[in-house]
Amino acid sequence: MKPAGTIPLPGWLQSQTTQNLLSCIPHADETVRFVGGCIRDTLLGLPVKDIDIATIYSPQFLRLLMAITCSLYSFSIFAAMVSRRGK
Repeated sequence: MKPAGTIPLPGWLQSQTTQNLLSCIPHADETVRFVGGCIRDTLLGLPVKDIDIATIYSPQFLRLLMAITCSLYSFSIFAAMVSRRGK
């Protein structure tokens, strides 16, 4: 199956805020996936209001990491943990 097309790199992904957030997460290029509304809104051509990520790290670890390594930046963080059944 051939891809239907490509979309340009969205502005929110290139923003300094997003790049600052990614710089605080170890191996972000391998461990972070953008999910939810930011993807939906980008595909629909709507303004992105917030950015949701999925990562291998627990919310507790991310909060600690943000407090230690990202103290220069201001992020609003709400974390929810979803795991596979039985894990």
